[in-house]
Amino acid sequence: GEGPGARLWHAVLSIVTKVGQQSLAVFVVSMALAQLLGAVLDRIGRDFSTFALVNLTGLALITAVAYIAAWFKSQPWRKKRP
Repeated sequence: GEGPGARLWHAVLSIVTKVGQQSLAVFVVSMALAQLLGAVLDRIGRDFSTFALVNLTGLALITAVAYIAAWFKSQPWRKKRP
């Protein structure tokens, strides 16, 4: 399809695919991040809004890790061969 729902689905699917492609980096970072964000919850309290905030933050961070890992793997500093 070409509607807004199809475009949204394509965007979500491309993000999920990128995270899956970089699963090792995402896994390693998420192990440390889980501990860190758990400590954050200990400090700010545990209710629906803090759980939502911390989980959305974690989701954003592991997504960023996937895109950063993909960028490094693409080696943008290397000169392109003709």
